[in-house]
Amino acid sequence: MRSVLIVLIGLFFCEYCYCQIDCKIVLKNYPNTIDTSKRPVYLFVENMPDIVTGSKLMDFFAKKVHLVESSKCFPIYIFYGFVVEADCSISNVMICPTLMFCDDNEKIDLIEQKYIKQLTSEVIKIKTDAGLLNGKKVAVYTFGRIHFDPQ
Repeated sequence: MRSVLIVLIGLFFCEYCYCQIDCKIVLKNYPNTIDTSKRPVYLFVENMPDIVTGSKLMDFFAKKVHLVESSKCFPIYIFYGFVVEADCSISNVMICPTLMFCDDNEKIDLIEQKYIKQLTSEVIKIKTDAGLLNGKKVAVYTFGRIHFDPQ
């Protein structure tokens, strides 16, 4: 009886957290989605682009995420991945929002799709410097998760 209860609780949490787990799987494979046939892409270099260091990326997402629309869904996780190219442009953008504890589950997919479209179009407009390796500009990728919770 005890093992059945543990299994049922485990199944509940696996189903409940599906989006977050799915995003983590996608992000874990993110480096493998980057085409490196034309240039190498690094995770760490001597001088990192300013968008991937400090609070600039967090500030960017905080300005772009409109919490009013999803005010009944907290917290909000934004899983992201992108490449800062040697010419300072942004490419290979992946945005995966996850809304938690929503009162209106029917709107979750619509809100998440809106976030994907909105944030992807905004991320490619980011102004940043390029990464430097041995004095040369190189492409650098970054990925991670940002957590928004107004409480």
